[in-house]
Amino acid sequence: MRMKQASGLFRGKAGLAILLSSLLLLSCSVAPSQDAIHDTLQRFFENRKCSIIELQIGSLSSLPLSQKTYMGTDAHIVEVRKITLQMAEDVGEHRKGDLLTFTNGSVSIREKVDAKNQWIVVNISGIIVP
Repeated sequence: MRMKQASGLFRGKAGLAILLSSLLLLSCSVAPSQDAIHDTLQRFFENRKCSIIELQIGSLSSLPLSQKTYMGTDAHIVEVRKITLQMAEDVGEHRKGDLLTFTNGSVSIREKVDAKNQWIVVNISGIIVP
């Protein structure tokens, strides 16, 4: 009788281990590709009447734990070594065709809640958005 209890206990622990490891695998996500980052930034700046002429992306890191949202979607910080924007129309002091170049900026992007592998810009540092 003790053998049955021990094997039942073992199965319970093994089942729990399998469940926890599968949850861990499901909660991990893949970082966005360079193309996904470029497309995300292009969409963001097009909505602000600019187009990206040049983009040099540096490192990509996961958002620090202190900035993560509980049960939120995956987020990353993209180092932008250099970006050159061209104004598509007059906006404020900037005229259509003007080139704006920024170096050493960063952009935080977050995966959309309702769409896996689709990203949105949530924060920009070091790049003036017209």
